[in-house]
Amino acid sequence: ERRIWQFFDAGEASHELPLKLTKMLVASQSRALLASRTSYWAAHRVASTLPSRCDVLVVGGGVVGLTTARALQKRGVDVVVRALARGEDATSGGAGGYWMLFHCGLTPEATGARWAGVTLDEYLGTAEDPLVEQMPAFYLFDSGEAPELPLWGRTIERCKMRRVNGREALEAAFEAAATAGVTPPAGYESAWQFETVVVDCPKYLRRLESDIATDGGELAFGVEVEDLAKTAQTLGCDAVVNCTGLSGPDVARDDAFPSIPGKGVIARYARPSVRPEGFMSSSPSRPPNEKKKLRRLRAVITAEGGPLASPTEPAYFIPRGELVVVGGTYFEGDSDESYTPRELQRYATHAKAFAPDDLGNAEPLSVWTGLRPVRPQGVRLEVHHPTDAEADASSERSVAVAHNYGHGGSGWTIAWGCAEDLADALSGAPRLRKAAA
Repeated sequence: ERRIWQFFDAGEASHELPLKLTKMLVASQSRALLASRTSYWAAHRVASTLPSRCDVLVVGGGVVGLTTARALQKRGVDVVVRALARGEDATSGGAGGYWMLFHCGLTPEATGARWAGVTLDEYLGTAEDPLVEQMPAFYLFDSGEAPELPLWGRTIERCKMRRVNGREALEAAFEAAATAGVTPPAGYESAWQFETVVVDCPKYLRRLESDIATDGGELAFGVEVEDLAKTAQTLGCDAVVNCTGLSGPDVARDDAFPSIPGKGVIARYARPSVRPEGFMSSSPSRPPNEKKKLRRLRAVITAEGGPLASPTEPAYFIPRGELVVVGGTYFEGDSDESYTPRELQRYATHAKAFAPDDLGNAEPLSVWTGLRPVRPQGVRLEVHHPTDAEADASSERSVAVAHNYGHGGSGWTIAWGCAEDLADALSGAPRLRKAAA
């Protein structure tokens, strides 16, 4: 799990970008890097509060690790979470938070669809969750007729996916969906339209941490776990779960199936808001200085072809909380932590194409680079329970070792589904059944 902030080369950028934008990028990324380092060192102080014993050790503090810990807690299992960084300071915190299956290797399509459905149900399970926003989504094509729907779009009824064919029908679909300032760019003639959710990732991760602590779990950050079983044995745990994302194979000592970084670069813009028509801030029912606003730009757009995009340089537009996330890139095997002026120019073009009235002349607040944890073989979700022979042969406490990593670009889309499956498998261990009872 990594969160990468890069200093921008002002000398190089000045030839292609406005000086104001260049200075803004350097300043914003410097502040972010300082904040990241500050939270890292603060996390080391948390590590001293680790308990002497727990039922399950979860290694990893991103969305996969935290949802796994919560799923175990719901089954009555005591957990402790150890991670190098908090989720909001890692890839999970910088992600778009958009529910849609995207690059998760050779994970069976039906399995991915089932995990995605469980996760969507979890997000929509609590009414009016301020950290989960429902909105329409459009996956665009430059052909006049959209391809057949993917399996997940056909089987997950709550997403209401349908094909929209023809430019006229596409424009009408955007208008009917009340996308609040988002328009279909020129050159796109059809789409898959569906209902999605966008999660305010940093705040949702903080809430998961709070929920885990409230239910008696212990979280420790700034901690590196090099040996899963030995660390679990030291804590007196019955099981350990490897949820370390891109580092998963290294932590698992799995040299045969390494993870591959899937580099992504995004620009973050301020999401405009408007006052509802007829609203008076001095209304007797509200404090005089309160400003009620409605957020504009209410639609997610994705494309991997056509005039704006390609499979390695997709275009996406994701309103998320107070921001609009605009991208992007998908470079498998690229761990270069830098980005280029050309990429920023592409994102400015995307922002103007998708929201010309609101973002046509806007400048990004920040730029972020992250590495998706891609595992070509698909998500590794498995539990190894020690056999009686293994337990008898070992002088150490026998520990069940589980793995939950390799989610690629679908971490926020399938996290809860994977967590529920793994928690079901782990809670079947004899000692954990006793603990849950």
